Amino acid sequence: MAERGWSRRRATDRLGVNRQTIADVLDGRSWPDVATIARLEAGLNTPLWPPLARR
Repeated sequence: MAERGWSRRRATDRLGVNRQTIADVLDGRSWPDVATIARLEAGLNTPLWPPLARR
């Protein structure tokens, strides 16, 4: 998000993920479920999981 200059609010709009979910994941308070990871990967156009399978 930082590379794109996105705030958490803008990320919410662009990624289709609840703002509180984004805050909780970024702050380490929770782990995203598979559906959230898929939305983040699609919205960011970046693979996030599994980390070793794509290297």
